[in-house]
Amino acid sequence: MSLYELQRERLINTLKEANATSKHVITDDLTDSIVTSLIPKNEILIHCYTYNKIDSIERSTGQGSALYFLSANDYSIDCLLTDFKYCKRYEYAIIAFMSNSIKYTSNTNGDNGKNNSYQNPNEFADESGLSPSQLKKLSTCKNLLEVASNGRFEMIDFLNLRTIDQRIFVSDSHYSIPCYFNYENLGYDLYNYQVVKAVNSMLTLCILTNEYPIIRYYNSKISKELAFKLQNAIDQYYAQNTNIEPNFNKTIFFITDRTMDLISPFYYYQTYKSLTFDFIPDLMTKHRGDYDYIYKYEVETGTGTETKTLILNSTDDKFWNELKNKMFSDAVTIIKRYYHELLEENKGYEQVTDLRHAALTTDDFALKKQLIVGHFKLINKLTQMIGNSPKISDMMVFESKICSNIISSKELYEPVTDDLIDILNPNNKQQQQDVDISDKMRMLILYAIYRGGIIESDIRKLCFFGIEDKSKADSIIEFFKNFQKFGFNLIKPDPRSKSVNPGKKISPYHSISNTDVYTERYTSGLINIIGKIAFNRLPEYYSNANMKQDRDHGNGGGGGGHDSDPHIEFPYTKISPFDDATDTSILQSYPGNGNAAPRRRPKWTAKPSDNYDINRPKMFVFVAGGLTQSEITEFSRLEEKVNKNIFVGTDEIYSTNDLIGDIRLMDSPRDDLELPLDKFLEHRDVPQHVIDNAQKVKARQDQAASRKKQHEQLLASGSNASLPLSSQQSYSQNSSRMNSPPQSSDSHKHKSSSSKKTDKEESKTKSKKKFFSKIKKIL
Repeated sequence: MSLYELQRERLINTLKEANATSKHVITDDLTDSIVTSLIPKNEILIHCYTYNKIDSIERSTGQGSALYFLSANDYSIDCLLTDFKYCKRYEYAIIAFMSNSIKYTSNTNGDNGKNNSYQNPNEFADESGLSPSQLKKLSTCKNLLEVASNGRFEMIDFLNLRTIDQRIFVSDSHYSIPCYFNYENLGYDLYNYQVVKAVNSMLTLCILTNEYPIIRYYNSKISKELAFKLQNAIDQYYAQNTNIEPNFNKTIFFITDRTMDLISPFYYYQTYKSLTFDFIPDLMTKHRGDYDYIYKYEVETGTGTETKTLILNSTDDKFWNELKNKMFSDAVTIIKRYYHELLEENKGYEQVTDLRHAALTTDDFALKKQLIVGHFKLINKLTQMIGNSPKISDMMVFESKICSNIISSKELYEPVTDDLIDILNPNNKQQQQDVDISDKMRMLILYAIYRGGIIESDIRKLCFFGIEDKSKADSIIEFFKNFQKFGFNLIKPDPRSKSVNPGKKISPYHSISNTDVYTERYTSGLINIIGKIAFNRLPEYYSNANMKQDRDHGNGGGGGGHDSDPHIEFPYTKISPFDDATDTSILQSYPGNGNAAPRRRPKWTAKPSDNYDINRPKMFVFVAGGLTQSEITEFSRLEEKVNKNIFVGTDEIYSTNDLIGDIRLMDSPRDDLELPLDKFLEHRDVPQHVIDNAQKVKARQDQAASRKKQHEQLLASGSNASLPLSSQQSYSQNSSRMNSPPQSSDSHKHKSSSSKKTDKEESKTKSKKKFFSKIKKIL
């Protein structure tokens, strides 16, 4: 089941239901980017007469009817008011807004309202999601209210997420780490905005899939707030839309945040997609919030060297879709096979005539050739980097040892300090050129987590030892201090301190396989927990005696949930829908999952389906605070193991370097960041061409009204003066002839002339009646 197809189908159906073939479809900056990502602009015109942004200089002055898709910001509302300021621009209009707020009851946090501190300045007002101030502003425009079904505005409930892969979506909030975890510095309105965007995107997922899910969450402040507000939003939606019957398939919606797994973003993964984004970020053109990545490469042609581009996205590149989640070694084998097949196919084309060759090498074959050659060049680049650099294997082994030491038994414990020194060693000339500062930062972060924090002087010594630019040491120290915003201290006050995170430590929810192949040991905390939920093997009380022993082994860990701690790590928003498992065979089958008995599986997991259609079991996940490309890849690989469609949402998808940068920026002034909310609320004057366009419509309507008035007067009076000029001239000439004296005094001729005169008058009368009859039909 593709989320992209679900969202696209909903949009097309909306256009059809609105009789959009005779309408003008109007969007703004935000809605346009989502709409055109679902339907190309040339295809949209199949469903409507014109398509433009509301502030486009190319907007039509035509009338008829209109369908507005707008975000609820002041700029779009001002442009809308300008459309109807001078006249009723359209005969009828459907005006729909993307919701920017959600109505909450007094108890949405599950704590009897004690922590219900949500204060949204754009408080929910009606079903459109507009704020009271916005509704008041719109109510001042009489023309708009009359055209828009007497002032009734709609809510767009299917565009509040951006689909970037088959089952991957983002709420499109950038810099989510500073906004969630340091709102004291940047502003609580940013936190509110982030929460609203996240809840709206999750609600949209439920609407598109027609699911009423069971909500479960990681018991942290952010995850808990998101979970209860989503529960309330879902309850409200289906209560207000009683004609919709959602599916009750016991689909789990698991909500967590970045603090549940702070290790995985700094870990190297072995898939094609992961290595691409980890090792060649400098060779790709990308912009934050834009999920099309451009890789440039050179090819030799008959005319010389040419620069080509490979766009890495999930809609236009079938080879990227096939290869991205595969292990890198498998991707190398597959792309080499495709490349050699392409060479053989190309040889066949060389034997045909020029005309035939031109026909065969266009369109499909040309695109196929470009994609295969592009991926072949990219994989060769990665292969050379891995083969020529010892850093990659050394760092991967170091990471695996770190993760094993945190959680595993003593059999897998290995010392890692010497490995870190070797990686940082500036005298190792072979590695000095390969290990850049971002890689060294990764290793230092994982080492600090493993040690449960290190003292500031030791961090500074490691920086001076391994980083050529000594001036960056202070910045790195501040970076480590910013982990306190997550609730964790990675800097010890003194070497003898053992518990630097009292009451909260970095919980190692990841798992380790007992294998000699280091790079195959690690399973991330997110994937481990979600895999357990998928099979209903995760109790609400996750920790048990074995887990406690692992976490207290001396290095880093120990989240809540010990025997004496009533803290529940993975609760539900409502009472657990599953009965406690009492079958001892089940308990024996799932060892090491806690003292609490595992829940029974839902019935639909007994006979899993092999297909990927809409009837396949589903699971929803949202991770507040963003995900890396590598983590997204692991979710896709997990689907095959659990045999479910896993829909994954987050605020944004970033690189590890972006994450490191965001943590460093936590204490930066707000004005230094280009935050989405600030752009959303930025004051902009309505462009002059929008005003001119609306005035042109008014002028056209005035001209049409004037012509109509003349015609009405013509029908009412029937006088010659009201006739068109040509008719008046003809009528005047005929009248002068009729009134002129006869040329002959002969009575016979006079009688004959009188008779002809009478016939002519009757003919003129008939012609006049016929003329007015035509006028009536035209009007």
